[in-house]
Amino acid sequence: IDVRIGKIYLRLSKPAKALEFFESANFKSMEDGEAYLGLAQASLRLGRLLRARSHAKTALQTDPDLIEAHLVIAKVDDRGGQIEKARQRYGDLLKNQPESEKLIVAYAQFLGDRNDVKAATELLERYVTRHPMAAEAQDALGQLYWRMDKKDAAIRLRKSAAEAFKSEGNLYRAGVITAWIARID
Repeated sequence: IDVRIGKIYLRLSKPAKALEFFESANFKSMEDGEAYLGLAQASLRLGRLLRARSHAKTALQTDPDLIEAHLVIAKVDDRGGQIEKARQRYGDLLKNQPESEKLIVAYAQFLGDRNDVKAATELLERYVTRHPMAAEAQDALGQLYWRMDKKDAAIRLRKSAAEAFKSEGNLYRAGVITAWIARID
């Protein structure tokens, strides 16, 4: 239950509080990959890059298929100034898991942060075409369109993302997008 509560605090952008719950979960079971992943994600958000990398590697030892742990390591590489290493890591992950929405969105954000908005947009457009109910990808693409001054397309995609989030039961994200749309109208 501590892992679930920790995830909630991460979604609420409270990584220090989330860390407490992930540490508690880790204390109870040293073999819980999800607890180590939570420790890695919270540490990353708190800027504790070495701890984030260490926890992500431990998570991968307990469960090598945790794509989110691989993403933490790529983000640590990126924030640590190892841009090409991060780019290579994303590329390798895409070869192995080309249909992972979390990976596609994270890599698109990485590209967008490097002002390669065209590549980020194309990556997300291809994914959204194949997965029309992909809420995260639609939202990320809508945000990129907004940056590119494609306002109508951005609003349309973000409305669609809000509906997809709502159908997944993620009312918080749906509400955030709905509030954004109301604010810009």
